[in-house]
Amino acid sequence: MPLDSWYPGDQNVDYVGHDAYNRSQELGGWQWPTEVHSGTIAAIRSVAPTKPYIIGETGTSEPAAGLDSGSTKANWFTKLGEWMHTLGSLNVVAVCYFDYNKPKNDWRIYPYETPGADVNVAAFRDAMRDFK
Repeated sequence: MPLDSWYPGDQNVDYVGHDAYNRSQELGGWQWPTEVHSGTIAAIRSVAPTKPYIIGETGTSEPAAGLDSGSTKANWFTKLGEWMHTLGSLNVVAVCYFDYNKPKNDWRIYPYETPGADVNVAAFRDAMRDFK
C-alpha cells in the first residue's frame, strides 16, 4: 500500500516521524545513521513535506563479531552528530536516543560493564554538544 494512502492529510497531522536503529548485534551488518534514516525520511517527506519531523527513537548496538575496527558505537555517535547538522533543511525538530539493553541488542550509550565504554560517553557528548 502506498505511503500517501495512509497519510490522513496535513489538517490532521501536527508532526511526522519514524524510529530506526543500527541492529548490528541482531542482524550482523553495520549501518551508519544516514543509511538507517535517510530513505525513511525521504519517503515520509514525499507525502508530508512541510510538517515538523521527529526521529522518535534511534540507537546503535555494539558491533557484531567480525566487523571492521571502524564499526564502533563511538564512531556511530560521531557520525550521528555530523548527520544531525545536515537536517535543518528537512525541518527535523527532535532526535531521541534509545538507551536500553535488550536481549538481542545493547543500545546503551554507556554499558558500564564493557571495557572502554567511557569512550562511547565522550563521543556521544561531543556529538550532541551543539544540540538542545
